[in-house]
Amino acid sequence: LVVSFKEQLFFDIGSIEIKPGARTLLRRVGEILARGENQIRVEGHTCDLPIRNERFPSNWELSVGRATNVTRFLIEVAGIAPVRLAATGYAEFRPVAPNDSEENRTKNRRVDIVLLSLDTK
Repeated sequence: LVVSFKEQLFFDIGSIEIKPGARTLLRRVGEILARGENQIRVEGHTCDLPIRNERFPSNWELSVGRATNVTRFLIEVAGIAPVRLAATGYAEFRPVAPNDSEENRTKNRRVDIVLLSLDTK
């Protein structure tokens, strides 16, 4: 199961801070996930437009930062046991759409919460 959160709802462009309006939705999803036993992987993704600034030298840091902030939120606010969670960043290298238009780039800027099968260690 993959729950995908688009950048527009969750983050400002170039930011890893979860928007206040997204926190309620993420808390609700997290509280549901907290009831289970599955391992959860939080995946950060970006489009192919490069980001190069002091805080984020590349899309790798941006994608990992977003995944890490969502993971910390799930632990601290939703009460998911840290042992069940992992954060990873894929930068622009796992797109869901070709990066050939702003509409498609928007689809690629996302955080996915992946609920792994119980037999996955």
